Amino acid sequence: MKKIIFLGLVVLVISCSNKTQDKAKNSDNNTDTTSAKAIKNQDDFILFWRSFRNSAINKDFANLKKTTNFPLVAEGQDPYHPVLNISESDFVKTIDFFLNYDGLNDYPNYLAFIKDVPDVEKTQYYEQSNSVQDINGIVFKKIGNQWKLIRLVLNTKDLKEELKK
Repeated sequence: MKKIIFLGLVVLVISCSNKTQDKAKNSDNNTDTTSAKAIKNQDDFILFWRSFRNSAINKDFANLKKTTNFPLVAEGQDPYHPVLNISESDFVKTIDFFLNYDGLNDYPNYLAFIKDVPDVEKTQYYEQSNSVQDINGIVFKKIGNQWKLIRLVLNTKDLKEELKK
């Protein structure tokens, strides 16, 4: 009887040990898969940024519009500034205002900043996650399999007045 109990315990211990190793292997595989996805997202974004940057520098509003998710959110730099939802019809005025906006400390405007940042990963103003990329208040999100501009941070009080003109 003692031999049967002992044998049962040995089988139980070996069985549990195998399950733990399987879980560890699956965990490693999941980590590898997650890391691979993160690297692919990053590579995709770097290519997207280069295209977006060229469109901004050339003021190619049609291409910029294609890479934007609407309504585009314009968020104020100060808490008392309104949050604006920008429609496609107000996009050109908004993006032109944004590119010429002088609310940056180190640059005369956002266009000068964008020109100075060919490689986003080399700027101190770059914050990234798997699906959201923030470059000094220019915020992008991966929607489906495409990166889209989703938010701009600027003086929305002045933008609101500009949109009334």
